[in-house]
Amino acid sequence: MSTLDLARPAIPTAPPGYVAAAMPALAADPAALKHAALVASAQAAAASRVAWRAYEHSQRARTAALGLAQAAKEAADLAAEAWERYEQAAR
Repeated sequence: MSTLDLARPAIPTAPPGYVAAAMPALAADPAALKHAALVASAQAAAASRVAWRAYEHSQRARTAALGLAQAAKEAADLAAEAWERYEQAAR
């Protein structure tokens, strides 16, 4: 199951733009207006959860990238030291 699967809202949602397009007709029907508000709220909550998870993943990726960069720097430093020792030994 992917992260996006976990972000699906509990209430069924409508296609994007459904609430805005239906607003004039909904104004006369309070029950339909309430349903549209629930749908819009569910879509907003789902989008918020997906955005938060994407942020969390980006932070983990950033942390991992910084760790890899530090490891690469340490490896380069060790390689430079090894080459210096090799050149000194070769003289």
